[in-house]
Amino acid sequence: MATAYLDNIRTGLITFLGVGFALVLPVIGVHYLRYGRVEPRRSLVLYALMAYGIVTAALVFLPFPDPATVCHGQQTVQPWPLQWISDLNTELAKHGRSGVVAVLTSNAVLQVAFNVVLFAPLGVFLRRAFGRGLGWAAAAGFTASLLVEITQLTGNFGMYECAYRIFDVDDLMANTLGAVLGWLVAPVCVFVPRLRPLTHVKALPNAVGVPRKCFALLADVLLATLLGELVSEDDALSTLLVLVLFRVLMPALTGGWTPGGWLLRFQLRRVDGDRAGLARIALHEALGPVGLVVLALPSLVAVSLWPPLLLPTLALDGLALMFVGLGWVVVPAFRRDQRGWSELLAGLRAVRASPGRAARPAQPAQPARPAQLARTAPPTTRPRPPRP
Repeated sequence: MATAYLDNIRTGLITFLGVGFALVLPVIGVHYLRYGRVEPRRSLVLYALMAYGIVTAALVFLPFPDPATVCHGQQTVQPWPLQWISDLNTELAKHGRSGVVAVLTSNAVLQVAFNVVLFAPLGVFLRRAFGRGLGWAAAAGFTASLLVEITQLTGNFGMYECAYRIFDVDDLMANTLGAVLGWLVAPVCVFVPRLRPLTHVKALPNAVGVPRKCFALLADVLLATLLGELVSEDDALSTLLVLVLFRVLMPALTGGWTPGGWLLRFQLRRVDGDRAGLARIALHEALGPVGLVVLALPSLVAVSLWPPLLLPTLALDGLALMFVGLGWVVVPAFRRDQRGWSELLAGLRAVRASPGRAARPAQPAQPARPAQLARTAPPTTRPRPPRP
């Protein structure tokens, strides 16, 4: 039995890896459309629930039997509650066993314990992640278990001509009990994160997401490539120089604008909203994709002059690529302000803005002066004298 369970768990995990990998891009897209960023807690809960559901389905339904070996008039419904106690007594009498160890290691008790443990994570998720009450856990456990039993009773909804597994009331009770017990022990399961409200999840209103930054960089590269081909015959060097002009000098002179930023309506500013200086912008670009390109070109020249430098160069470029990929794409995708390592180290932030109007952080409201209060106070009316 243990070997069969391990095989099913292995099959479920392999299936989860494939399904999870296929859903990475859709999940990122949905999160950006809804929250403006990838929300790490919701992503973790989603994938944990997905893994739990797939492994549970594998444990319940696998392996699928050969249709020729089923449908021979076996029992399909067990309607009596606590029937497992009678089965336990029958099993112990059949094998001539007794005692606590014999009871705990019997198939009847192990089957009940397995059904309890199988649904305990459901109660943990409902309480820890979603903040649901005990009634929710009991209802969810019963409903999910009932769906499983109906699937078995109908031969996987018609895949088989008969029910090759038993619709067991004891399974319903054990699964529901497992969800309730999971809800009770959920407070100590600190590894399951709590989902925050949307007000604490969404990206900051004027934050610029990773997709917009990537499209702006692509626009800068395309325009630099076009101008580089027009300026000089050395396409690579001229393109790099134009790109540095677009990404470093132009933002320092125009208050944070690049051609791509102008098209995508965002600019690079200091965290306090002031204009960014040349040094900060240069540091920001040196730690980003432009710096990666600047690092790669001399290494390519060195390799062409001395081939033994190939392996060290590839290792250095790989580390640089990993640094830029994590710091420029992965890290900001999970942050509410969408700032990557280069922006954090340079003290900068990309903010949404319209050309001709610099983006500034909201200023705190100033207390009104007495003269303003006097001008804005409602006019007073004198009471009229009573008529004689």
